[in-house]
Amino acid sequence: MSPDIEFDFDFTEPEGESALLDAARRLLAVGLSIIPTTQDKLPPLRGWKCYQSRAASFEEVADWFPRHQCIAIVCGKVSGNIELIDLYYSKKRPDIFNEWRKLVEEESRELFSKLIIQTTQNSGYHCLYRCSEVQIPGNHVLARYSTGESLKTLIETRGEGGYFLADPSPGYKLRQGNFTDIPQITPSQREILLRCARLLNECATPPRSPRTSPRRESRSGLSPGDDYNRRGDIRAFLESKGWTYTGKQGDTERWRRPGKDRGNSASLLNGKTFYNFSSNAFPLEPEQSYDLFGLHTLYEHGGDFSEAARALAREGYGDSPPSQPETGGKNLEFPSWVMTGVAGDFASLYSSYLEVPAHFFFMAFLTCLGSILANSLTLASEIAPQPRLFVLLLGASADDRKSTALNKVVDFFKWSVDGFSVCWGVGSAEGLQKRLEDSNRLLLCFDEFKQFISKCKIEASVLLPCVNTLFESNRYESRTKKTDICLDDVYLSLMAASTIGTYENTWNSQFTDIGFNNRLFLVPGTGERKHSFPAKIPDQEKYLLKQRLGEILRHAGDGLELDITPEARELYHDWYMSLEKSVYTKRLDVYALRLMSLLAVNELKTEVDLDVTKKVIALCDWQFSVRALHDPIDADNAIAGMEEKIRRALKTRGSLQERKLKQYTNAARTGLWAYNTARKNLMAHGEIGFNRKEKTYFLRG
Repeated sequence: MSPDIEFDFDFTEPEGESALLDAARRLLAVGLSIIPTTQDKLPPLRGWKCYQSRAASFEEVADWFPRHQCIAIVCGKVSGNIELIDLYYSKKRPDIFNEWRKLVEEESRELFSKLIIQTTQNSGYHCLYRCSEVQIPGNHVLARYSTGESLKTLIETRGEGGYFLADPSPGYKLRQGNFTDIPQITPSQREILLRCARLLNECATPPRSPRTSPRRESRSGLSPGDDYNRRGDIRAFLESKGWTYTGKQGDTERWRRPGKDRGNSASLLNGKTFYNFSSNAFPLEPEQSYDLFGLHTLYEHGGDFSEAARALAREGYGDSPPSQPETGGKNLEFPSWVMTGVAGDFASLYSSYLEVPAHFFFMAFLTCLGSILANSLTLASEIAPQPRLFVLLLGASADDRKSTALNKVVDFFKWSVDGFSVCWGVGSAEGLQKRLEDSNRLLLCFDEFKQFISKCKIEASVLLPCVNTLFESNRYESRTKKTDICLDDVYLSLMAASTIGTYENTWNSQFTDIGFNNRLFLVPGTGERKHSFPAKIPDQEKYLLKQRLGEILRHAGDGLELDITPEARELYHDWYMSLEKSVYTKRLDVYALRLMSLLAVNELKTEVDLDVTKKVIALCDWQFSVRALHDPIDADNAIAGMEEKIRRALKTRGSLQERKLKQYTNAARTGLWAYNTARKNLMAHGEIGFNRKEKTYFLRG
């Protein structure tokens, strides 16, 4: 607690059970919308969302208290455009409140003294104000830090549709001001509060670069963009464009935009990533991060990455001229910064105890969540996308713990949610129909995806067209002499595990001709040995996650339709229109819309904002690269299949010695005769060559 904050308020409550009721009446009398909650911040009212648009009556309030434990104030328009800044306590940044306070007072000492301030049950701080001249947006994260496995929130707002627990709820105490007299601040003062919070951010969102940007390492070395990032001076570049260095805290530097006399506009993280939060720093976008190459491209080449790379190559940057983009390298790394919210915290917790890649847990959690909300969560769009996913976890071997991820996430959801319906494999469409008769929302799971493939290959089986159709539809019908399948109003999700080799080689035209493979969201990963005897995850940690999952389900309620903010819509439109026509982009837009609602509700948001949209685009861009690397090979012809695998390995990984080429094509599994024959065929037709000096094979043309 800051020693300089005086205990200055007259919101004195009587002793005993009447305290909450008296407080509720006072808050209601000054125009604030309130709701009851539990100590875990969960509204016990099934239809509580109506109080996001109207205040409760005095009769309703009298019925709530003192039956319920805590009182919460709803933010946004319903309470007169109030907004709250929530500063969390963390062991890594225990003094985050005073750090923020110091920055605010450097710009406006009187502003800080206006705020309503209370301490929270978890040693954090709430800072409340009213700003009637702006439209208060939904909850928004302002600052994060990294645990190494995931990102944790340091500071966020509670805005339109959000709520916060208030004194006299247990554990909450007013320290400055009075809820019955919330101060009015100007838009510029509000911007100071938000800007100072963003300055404390340790984890800027990586910039989105076009897939056609020649930034990645080429087969023969660094691209011009990567080389410029390595050798260039980002500070000198910023100063040349009028930016001013204003100070430093830890590894974070503060910078002020051109044309501004005081305050801060951006931060430089670890001397490499420039995070701009000013809306007046053209050509930079607010709340976007840039490396040196990105800054150079915007300032010097109007955002044309290809032209910027060619110009840098002419100046001697890069080991070779810019080439076409490759699918290997950095772009195949899962964008771990997207793992936030309850799904991110689940992934962080479970991956710290088990040898499973964190993003396996994250995507499996979203799949289960989407299955539960399949018919109750959507976007405000005519096509009404459902949040159902068909996710396939890929690993090189059993060491990657794919099945562990499936089992642990499913077990958690079965423990947490009554009626969570899951089926561990079916052998026919008739069998699937029987399970869907028991529950029209079903998660179909396979420990070994090969089992599903083999069942679909059975002559006269309609399992494949049935599952294929149910990806985009909620009905399927097939009536023949031997089958009578009629499904309507059903919601199927799918989650499975497979080795990479099995996935790439078990297909035939029966699957690829109907596009089943591009209905799958592929999640490759590699496990890491770190626990010879894994400890048990504390029950309390699991229970807290269960409560937070319950909060998501309450947030969605019987039906939640999310709109998209204008800036998020514009960003998504640009991405959608720039999607290249490729087999690897088919249905990526479908997944983008499904992930929008899932990622938003995962963070209890009331709309799809810019932050959610950036995460969705990052996931879909990553999926594009994954598909290009692991595209299924028609296995009807072993030689033709091996030829395609050799082409792909050399295209994505560059020149390879024979030992590595065999490894990346799984030659031992397919057979050395098939490998040698395929290699000779490609050599004979001039598609690949052999460098005798380096003893490597390379792809020609």
